[in-house]
Amino acid sequence: MINKADLTIKISGGDRLIMGGITGDAMGKEAGIFNLTNQGNITATFDGMGIVGGLAGFCGFGAEAENLLNQGNVTLMQTRAPNSSRSAAGGIVGELRDSGMDKALNKGSIYFEHSGPYANEEVMAGGIAGESEIAELKNVGNEGNVETKTARIQLAIGITKPGREVTIENAYSRGRIYASTTDTKGELYVMGIGEEVPTNNFYFNGTVRLKVGKKNEEDGDAFANIRPGAKTSIYNYCYWDSKLSPFPAYPFLNKAAVTSKAVNTATGKLSSPVSIGGRQYDNISEALNAWVDMQKGGYLKWTKGAEPSFEWTFGYQIPDFMKYKNGREGKWLNTSDWAYEWMDKADKLSIIPDILLNQDMARGITRKEFSALAVKLYENLKGSKIAVDLASPFSDTSDSDVIKAYSLGIVSGIGNGLFAPDASLTREQASTMLTRVYKALYWEGWTLGEDAAYDRHVLDTTGVAKFSDDEFISSY
Repeated sequence: MINKADLTIKISGGDRLIMGGITGDAMGKEAGIFNLTNQGNITATFDGMGIVGGLAGFCGFGAEAENLLNQGNVTLMQTRAPNSSRSAAGGIVGELRDSGMDKALNKGSIYFEHSGPYANEEVMAGGIAGESEIAELKNVGNEGNVETKTARIQLAIGITKPGREVTIENAYSRGRIYASTTDTKGELYVMGIGEEVPTNNFYFNGTVRLKVGKKNEEDGDAFANIRPGAKTSIYNYCYWDSKLSPFPAYPFLNKAAVTSKAVNTATGKLSSPVSIGGRQYDNISEALNAWVDMQKGGYLKWTKGAEPSFEWTFGYQIPDFMKYKNGREGKWLNTSDWAYEWMDKADKLSIIPDILLNQDMARGITRKEFSALAVKLYENLKGSKIAVDLASPFSDTSDSDVIKAYSLGIVSGIGNGLFAPDASLTREQASTMLTRVYKALYWEGWTLGEDAAYDRHVLDTTGVAKFSDDEFISSY
């Protein structure tokens, strides 16, 4: 399921608002949320308490959450709060309780502002969940900004505000994490992960800043707000932007675990190598993937580069039968409206090669695929099959149709012994190959090697207007 609609609500006089892009709440083992995408923005102005998320307001009591994507912004304005109340907003869910979450990505911004009188209210905003308790979060990523404003007690967190028995594994957060208030008594907690939550294989590449009263802005915590006596050893194989500190509040009392390292986010190089499975790694993506490999399944791999993310397509995926409207069973999945009659003719002439059967004809075509099409066309027009006993002249393919096309002079490669079989074919390359099919069939004595000198026949283009971009067409 996918939601593309914006949702806006303005209410007063209620005790609690529970709201999500897909559902307000999901409770119980039969009410899990799976394979969902929200693209709509969520905007709420309310008094009382609120639990709001990009996908669901509340998910709990056995309701599992898996393969979720939020691309919409969540914007909350709380105009009044009961004394000592707690409200939460999250990119995926507002609150996760007694449940698990696997494979979730937030790309939307979270903004939570309290504009009413102070009442020792607490507002929590998290890139994944505003608040979690008795929950395991794994394979989760936050790429959105998270901001809270004005409330007496604020928590702006990259992943979630954790309660008891919460764990985070294989996760990342990037974007701007920020909190501010003009209240000099304000308590602001701004961090990348969450307080006192056991975490493994986490990567933070964002900013964490806060401002209280008239004080200057200051950095928050790349990992968590650590109090005296709290353990930092629960944050293992965690990596943070070297421009920040994981625990700046008590930098001398609380050192990062030996398995956790600063990283240069421009290059991906770690401050020092980390040992994983008996090997040393000094690159962020390699270190993240080494931990995943050690787990023997259940965790997403990471892309390469200085800013890794997950190798996974999150959220709702349109089934093939809904994607394609111009298919023909056993022949092709889809084709453009204008091309359908020509595909029908190609089918009747039997010039669709096996490599293109049951494919999406509206996508691009590769050099190897078009070689097969050109050979099929040649054989159809000639009325006989081609038999070639020739080793491949290319080091990057041994495809039989490419070799046949080469032997006929239809293709010649891209140089240095390469053919680039999986590269997308351009329009001028397609035109050239089809012209060579014609020459190979009907111009006696023609070869590609002698093409420039061949004068027994010519292509008559008299009266054919040139394209406006003719100057960009290659000489071949």
